[in-house]
Amino acid sequence: MNEVGRLWEIITENHASFEKLFCHCPKQLTKDDIDSLCDYNFSEEGSNSRTAEEETVYAWEVFLEAIEGTIIKSNI
Repeated sequence: MNEVGRLWEIITENHASFEKLFCHCPKQLTKDDIDSLCDYNFSEEGSNSRTAEEETVYAWEVFLEAIEGTIIKSNI
């Protein structure tokens, strides 16, 4: 999970922000629920970094749309 933009590291560093997402969730999560936790700080428009960042955000959005509505079962 950390290989995707340090995701696990970000979650553990900001655990309070992610608590409602992962703990005692009374409803099925939506793409908007997860996306609302993200703030994007893009590089300068027109730069190679900006292009790569926009592609990464697009892939993230596609991933969230793909998993929206699925129920994740735990083995715990």
